[in-house]
Amino acid sequence: MASHVVSLRVIPCLRIECKFWLGDDGWNGSCAHPPIAVHAGSFEQAKAEMEVALAKHIESLLERSRPMHTGAGCLKVCLFVQIPRKMVVLRNSAVT
Repeated sequence: MASHVVSLRVIPCLRIECKFWLGDDGWNGSCAHPPIAVHAGSFEQAKAEMEVALAKHIESLLERSRPMHTGAGCLKVCLFVQIPRKMVVLRNSAVT
């Protein structure tokens, strides 16, 4: 029986702790490593902006380590959101 090569996209889940808090003019979010900060009018928008910022940062690191990038990538970012005195795990979100 002949063997066949199968190519599959693998989507890793990276656990990155981010903190979000409500300020006077909207929601703020930050990560210690990598150093990223976001601001938005709603919690959902701040979370979405953090996911995009983290994905762009990690993809830029991957592109620097590879001479060529082929095709559109997909990075799955799992955010652990710390709301004062409570740790909440949000659902996994795929960022393309």
